[in-house]
Amino acid sequence: MAKEKLIAYNLEDCAALELVTRAVAQACRQDLRPSSEAPQSLEIVVADNLDSKVSLWPRFKSSIDGFESINKAARWDYQRDTIYIRSDSKLKRAKRKGTRRAKRTIRISKVVVCEPLRACPRCQRKATQTFRKITKCLHDLRFSRSGATGCIVKYQFQVFWCPVCRAFSPWPKEFSDRTTYGRNIAAFSIFEIIELCVSQRSVTQTLNRLFGFQMNENVVCRFKERGAEYYRETRKNILAEMVKGNLIHADETRIRLHAKTAYVWVFATFREVVYFYSETREGSLVQSALGEFKGVLVSDFYAAYDSLPCPQQKCLLHLMRDLNDAVLDNPYDEDVKGIVTAFAELLHGIVKTIDRWGLKSRFLRKHLVDVARFYKQISKTGRSSAAASKWKDRLEKDRAKLFTFLSHDGVPWNNNNAEHAIKAFARLRRAIEGLSTPTGIEEYLILLSVCQTCKYSGLDFLDFLRSGETDIVTFAARQWNRRVHTVERKSNLGGGELNS
Repeated sequence: MAKEKLIAYNLEDCAALELVTRAVAQACRQDLRPSSEAPQSLEIVVADNLDSKVSLWPRFKSSIDGFESINKAARWDYQRDTIYIRSDSKLKRAKRKGTRRAKRTIRISKVVVCEPLRACPRCQRKATQTFRKITKCLHDLRFSRSGATGCIVKYQFQVFWCPVCRAFSPWPKEFSDRTTYGRNIAAFSIFEIIELCVSQRSVTQTLNRLFGFQMNENVVCRFKERGAEYYRETRKNILAEMVKGNLIHADETRIRLHAKTAYVWVFATFREVVYFYSETREGSLVQSALGEFKGVLVSDFYAAYDSLPCPQQKCLLHLMRDLNDAVLDNPYDEDVKGIVTAFAELLHGIVKTIDRWGLKSRFLRKHLVDVARFYKQISKTGRSSAAASKWKDRLEKDRAKLFTFLSHDGVPWNNNNAEHAIKAFARLRRAIEGLSTPTGIEEYLILLSVCQTCKYSGLDFLDFLRSGETDIVTFAARQWNRRVHTVERKSNLGGGELNS
């Protein structure tokens, strides 16, 4: 009886293996036609093309005529606005009030009459014909110390077309790209999307409900697109300043798009942060971004960073966690425990010195003797277990990259700076993951780079957006001068009051 069960089990395994082999052969050779024994050809789908978008409410599809229209008729908004409202007076009244509220508009608060141009701005040819008069309303926000209010400013200006150089006179500078929305409302939208991680739909609803605008999500999306294009050079300048420095932290993380998984790379210092989008986790982006960097690179143990020709410091916090897992995986291995204990004593002494004196090499160099003693100690262990031998080989291989910070000023022993920057992206990722495209992700990353750099520099992101400045260093200098002038004015006023 047992023999028959075993033979039947093996026959089923052979049949399954034959089916798998046939499917693999058909997938590898597109011209291979299925044999007559197969009832139908296999449907081959590449894994990269599978749609990974997960929706809480999947769309109903059916091959039966009428099922989709019946399902559409059962939707909540359709029934409430079309069916229930016919027999319920309260719903009809609520619908009427909601419509009146949606049509609420803002009164024009100001009228600006612009002086017409008397000559072509390009060829300086004097105007000889009548200008075409244009009236446009600019929707914007007015900020004060206590908050913000919506406002509409009517502009009356004249447009001149030059028949020689065929150039048009520009619109007033307040109309960026000839849009009818001002800089403050665009800055507020970008601030909410990037720093507060609010969805574009919620931002649109906030602007319409609180400030009385009547815009749709496409307007807010264009704010993001134009803002990313406007600050693209800013991110490039931030990276250029980082490459000139002596320290960069690097890390990467995943992001899920509609049909694939991509990666976001972050490069950070104590004052700047930049984010980049990449289709793969290959090191080509690191090479192109940090190829000219000559300082110390702090990173994890991913091999892509090793290709950079600069001093490197590996994150000892990652190493400590791996060593802790090794002890948990080998609880009775005394050799592994001895290596981990010796490393803990070495790192504990270094951290105590850092807590007292900071990241100064003149106080940290003394621990180079302790590092040499540690490696000498682990090399003296005789016959050790496979796990201990593996860890000894790894520590010897990375010896030149584990304690670089002992010989350089201001270089930390961990990669928490980059991981903190990753957290900022992770908060934004919750709102956009699976809902955006590679182009959209790149736009988010440009604006997030500017936002985090402003935070690291002690600047307000919203104020920077409202200023229209593209250079963060110039904006910081202007803010500092303004504070100094404010303090001097207050001190002068105080002295005048005392003298009086």
